[in-house]
Amino acid sequence: MNDDLHVEEKTAELEAELEKKSVVTKYRELTGVFRVIPIVLTVVVILLSINWTYDLRFFAGIIMESYTFYYLVVGLVAPTAFLYIPVNKKARRDGVRDVYFWGDAVLAVLIMAANFYLAYNAYNIYTYGWELVAPRIATVISVFLWLCYVEMARRSGGAAITIVILAFPPCPSTPSICPASSTASTRVSSTPPRCTYWAPTAGWGR
Repeated sequence: MNDDLHVEEKTAELEAELEKKSVVTKYRELTGVFRVIPIVLTVVVILLSINWTYDLRFFAGIIMESYTFYYLVVGLVAPTAFLYIPVNKKARRDGVRDVYFWGDAVLAVLIMAANFYLAYNAYNIYTYGWELVAPRIATVISVFLWLCYVEMARRSGGAAITIVILAFPPCPSTPSICPASSTASTRVSSTPPRCTYWAPTAGWGR
């Protein structure tokens, strides 16, 4: 009897020691409705991709522009990174809602709304050359999204990939270094070419 009790105590001590030494994952353990949200978003992205690839016109027979599709996909996928990956090591990862989690949740909603705004204006972005001259609200949204994507890269890929991303914006404003500008300038010939890092299309690499 004493031997069994001694074994149980030793086992409990070993389990406690292993728990202390266990490596803490950088991902959150989502619970409740927040665990369902990424699944729903993934299903919607798959349906959107099938609809766009095969031109099935699920949505009231509307033909979806490429720009619209890109913004919708990014707007549905990017928020999940902020739900799953906390901003720093102090944030809890055990499903408990802390201030870091709610901040990331608000940020995820803003990223989705910003991309939906750009998706709604996708025709204007392409037709009227918003890569060069865009309304102020579109420029503000683009800067916000660019900063969010840099932060998303930092959380998921670390400092190295963040440094690589940050190395590009200071490039000179010439068409040879910023080729995307020369293509956009054909639609707005009166505007001189410039870098398009703050343009609405910069978020997904246009």
